[in-house]
Amino acid sequence: MAQPLPSAGDAGDLGLGVLVDRRRSGHALLRLRRGSPADVSRFSSAGLDEAKVFDEMAQQQSAFPATRRTVSKLAYANNESDTLLPGQFLHKNQMLVSKDGSFKFGFDSSSSFGIWLVKCYDELVWQSDKKYSFFNSWSASLTLSENGTLLLLDSDSLIWSNHYVKKTSVSVVLVLLDIGNLVVRDKTNDSLVFWQSSDYPTNTILPGGGLGFNKITGKNTSLISPSSYYTLELDTRRRGFIIRDIPRGSMLSGNFPSWMKIREDGTDFVMLYDAQTYLRLEEGGLFTTKPVDARSGLIIFSYAQMKNVTKNFSEKLGEGGFGSVFKGTLLGYSGFAVKYLKCVVQVEKQFRAEVQTIGMIQHINLVRLLGFCAEERKRLLVYEYMPNGSLSSHLFSESSEKLCWKLRYLIALGTARGLAYLHEECKDCIVHCDMKPDNVLLDTDFCPKIADFGMAKLLNRDFSRALTTMRGTIGYLAPEWISGLPITHKADVYSYGMMLLEIISGRRNSEKIKEGKHTYFPIYAACKLNEDDAMCLLDSRLEGNSDAEQLERACRIACWCIQDAEDQRPTMGQVVLMLEDAMDVLVPPIPRSLQNFVGLEDHSTDLGSS
Repeated sequence: MAQPLPSAGDAGDLGLGVLVDRRRSGHALLRLRRGSPADVSRFSSAGLDEAKVFDEMAQQQSAFPATRRTVSKLAYANNESDTLLPGQFLHKNQMLVSKDGSFKFGFDSSSSFGIWLVKCYDELVWQSDKKYSFFNSWSASLTLSENGTLLLLDSDSLIWSNHYVKKTSVSVVLVLLDIGNLVVRDKTNDSLVFWQSSDYPTNTILPGGGLGFNKITGKNTSLISPSSYYTLELDTRRRGFIIRDIPRGSMLSGNFPSWMKIREDGTDFVMLYDAQTYLRLEEGGLFTTKPVDARSGLIIFSYAQMKNVTKNFSEKLGEGGFGSVFKGTLLGYSGFAVKYLKCVVQVEKQFRAEVQTIGMIQHINLVRLLGFCAEERKRLLVYEYMPNGSLSSHLFSESSEKLCWKLRYLIALGTARGLAYLHEECKDCIVHCDMKPDNVLLDTDFCPKIADFGMAKLLNRDFSRALTTMRGTIGYLAPEWISGLPITHKADVYSYGMMLLEIISGRRNSEKIKEGKHTYFPIYAACKLNEDDAMCLLDSRLEGNSDAEQLERACRIACWCIQDAEDQRPTMGQVVLMLEDAMDVLVPPIPRSLQNFVGLEDHSTDLGSS
């Protein structure tokens, strides 16, 4: 079974990236590429051809006669060292060991030569060029020359060299650092490094290392899988990093200058050292692991733990159709909310929907699922605690402090960003199916977080619509729900538009009004917008204190979102751009279905010619 790598440093380190390739080796770690000698050369940062390299190596070999065996050796039986001096030799079964004991460098009993991570079952994380890393001779040794050249020798034969010759007269040493980097550096100046193994990664990126294209040398540093099936390298066409399948050409794994797409099936979370977690994908997918904050993994709680951290469910925060929400406390968290689902048939579906959606993703505008309890028939979900409660409690409660216009606009924008992420940036399109102010929670700074994914629907990118049972809340349901048609992410757009009207007005859309001929606020809002009177739609508690341009824009966006035909509604990505004033917003037509759906006092009202 593959052993994931722990971080070699503190929690601030980059940690070890790991790539799983099970075709031959059974396990692997950020690993990839076969390639030709020209593009995988480890001999020269300038990309010298192999014949020239070996000519120079032969000249270096002549400088080391057989009498080298009389030179001082390193003894590690009771005195392990991290340093090799010029003229000293490292022999089979001898190792350099980093000061903190995390890494070792040298030979092992299987005739391998490289760097191992000690904490993780001696996992090999670096080798010299693969063609010269395996041999069957007990006479092999490594030495450092006065000019900074590393030489791997087998009897009188030169097996490998780092092909570096320093051009200064300073004294050099070879040191294995605590981050796993092997460096040839100035003996008295630690910062003066002449050569380092991290510039020539094989299958693992260590802290301080990296991949990329060197414009000076023309070298494109890449990772190579141990089976030589794959390489991970920078795409010179500026498309980010790519995983290249050597036998069958190239395939993009997704651009990831700062992120990488991964498969959501076949995963597991492994808790390791330094409070970091490595996500490992098992056989059959694109294979990567990455270090994340340990709290990024879902915690599995027992029911007894749930009773303990909630003080026997004593502090109720709220109650909904599927269960009650209680406050809990746990070391390491300022507080969290526990949703205790009722024991009914629909609960299992809701439970699975929440874990499969919000449990797999993170975004600043999505509530964070911390863990769950699934013990016997008990189903509980544990979320981060939102001290300012739901958006609905601020919009519709007379006792709550009113939200100023600036906050309302930022809440509308943040919620739109969260929905855009669900629709456009996840592996599957996630349709929330129940967008309303009750399901938007506010943190300490009133940053909105979309919550309650119990009704969420996952749509494969290849199938953009789905025929499913009606779900959601009356007053926010798109016409296609009512008509029994297949739904798309545009159903969420409709619900968002209805919610945006409530954010603007501070009143529920389902409440009857006594203003003019209209009894239903959305149709009233659409008509007033066409009469160029958006200010009358503003929450009266704000006493006109708003940005008139933002108010007009928000009203137009809301009415575009609630159009009858889904192809007339914008995407949530477009909504974000419009709210950010990066896209023009025209006056929308008045949706006719609103009249048919709720009726008007007078069916001859000014609905225009839309």
